[in-house]
Amino acid sequence: MYNRLPAGTRTLLHQRIGERTERGYHNRTPEIAAALVIHFECSRDIPRAVQYSQQAALHTMERGGYKEGRAHATKGLALLESYPGTQESGQQGILLQLTLAQALAALTGEGSREVEQAYTQAWQLSQNGQNGNEALGLRALAGLWGIHFFRGALPIVWEYAEQIMAEAQPEQNPLLTLWGHHACGFTLAQAGDIHAARTHLDSELRLSHSLPLSDYGLSHMQSICQSYRALLLWAQGYADQAREETTQALAFAQDQAHPYGRAVTLSLATQCALVCRDEKMTQERAETLIALSREQAFPSYWALGEILRGLALTEQGQPEEGLAQMRQGLVRYRTTQTSMGLPGFLTHFAAAYIEAGQKQAGLTVLAEAEETMHRQGERLIEAELYRVKGELLLMQPMQEQGAKIEIEPESCFHKALEVAQRQGAKSLELRAAMSLGRLWQQQGKRKQAYELLSEIYDWFTEGFDTADLKEAKTLLEEGR
Repeated sequence: MYNRLPAGTRTLLHQRIGERTERGYHNRTPEIAAALVIHFECSRDIPRAVQYSQQAALHTMERGGYKEGRAHATKGLALLESYPGTQESGQQGILLQLTLAQALAALTGEGSREVEQAYTQAWQLSQNGQNGNEALGLRALAGLWGIHFFRGALPIVWEYAEQIMAEAQPEQNPLLTLWGHHACGFTLAQAGDIHAARTHLDSELRLSHSLPLSDYGLSHMQSICQSYRALLLWAQGYADQAREETTQALAFAQDQAHPYGRAVTLSLATQCALVCRDEKMTQERAETLIALSREQAFPSYWALGEILRGLALTEQGQPEEGLAQMRQGLVRYRTTQTSMGLPGFLTHFAAAYIEAGQKQAGLTVLAEAEETMHRQGERLIEAELYRVKGELLLMQPMQEQGAKIEIEPESCFHKALEVAQRQGAKSLELRAAMSLGRLWQQQGKRKQAYELLSEIYDWFTEGFDTADLKEAKTLLEEGR
């Protein structure tokens, strides 16, 4: 019957049905946006078809439909090719490219070439003076920041972060200001400037409470900010606050029903459990992350889940299975064209070899971690890297005319202390002090060891149930 209708009648009916449905759903049009695309495309109302392609993409992505989101965004871009190049169509093209990039980041990894191409297209469109929307251009710039961030190119990343922060005007566009704080906070943290990073993330979190982030497909940014901020809180010596922040972030991510946001938040929450040395919680969260990432086909976070689960197994006395899992995860992680965080994961990997009693394998992995750290400028893990190096060097007694050589390990521990103090990383300073204190006790310097460790231990006001502080307390009691 449909095919018997004259073409003009079909076009008219599609237009009427689309407009009637549009009025009927009013503010709930995203729920039926996919159907509206069909009606308005068939009625040749291309502007509306493009508009609802964008809505359909965001709506499905908010619910985990990243493949569908990619299809809707691609459809919208195809429709735009048949639409005259007006200012409105230019803006729609930028929005669709931004949405497409979000979908691709989940499906192919944040540092992939496909994501870069989508953000680059959005940025180039924004540079056309006819479009008249600098705010969209800055969102594209934020996307390019993200690509280079996940690739571990911190010098380039910082240039993008500064540009976003400089051009975002808080009173006129708080969303871009939020992106500026996000970019600066994450970049500074990875560079090892924890205090400055916390300042930006605190500002981002305050802004996220007042913005309708779900309207932009960005509802997950709040939980990601909270969970990353938790890692910095732990590094600064506030383990209880870090764990509470993580709990809140996970609860918020779960309520938002945004699978990609849950995966990112869960990966950071798992890392928080790891640094707090809660191995069972690390394993539990890692397994949840693996299951979610496998179901949703998130390659980067599937790999991270495997790495983190392997670390948890190693810490629980299963080094063979744990190391195998970590190797598998690292191979998968490298295929996603993602490098950010690699020095930290390799440092944890090297530490796992201590549990396995494999000194040389650990030093080989740590050498790669150190080279990657210097190349990428990623300094957040630097203190722990030098501490682990010292512990590995102490594993094998090195004999020279009957005397054990401990100069190089001690130098590593001193360097770890220096870096942690410079960064304000009290938790890492405590670990370095414990490693150096044990060595000094073995050398008969019990008083020096006690004074070193007691000074940093007395600074702490919370987290006394964590493994690090329990261990420090035992060392102090033994050294009295």
